[in-house]
Amino acid sequence: MREIEEETGLTVQPILQGTAEWNNLTKETRELAFLYTAKVNKQAVSKDLFWVKKSELEAQKLAGTLNELLPIFFGEEQQIYFEV
Repeated sequence: MREIEEETGLTVQPILQGTAEWNNLTKETRELAFLYTAKVNKQAVSKDLFWVKKSELEAQKLAGTLNELLPIFFGEEQQIYFEV
């Protein structure tokens, strides 16, 4: 949380939403991620950052499999994402 505040100036309160697990075929390992949302008071951010409305989020180019994980973040799906 400290790093988020240092990089963005935002103070966040994290909320665990679920977990994700997948195979990393390059490293031949299993990887695990904890998926969080955060309560943030909407405020002005640096020019490199911008706010996106929830209804417009799926249209954004997101990193990796983040589009597939969106239902978990918004409580619309089971809280575990598992990729074989």
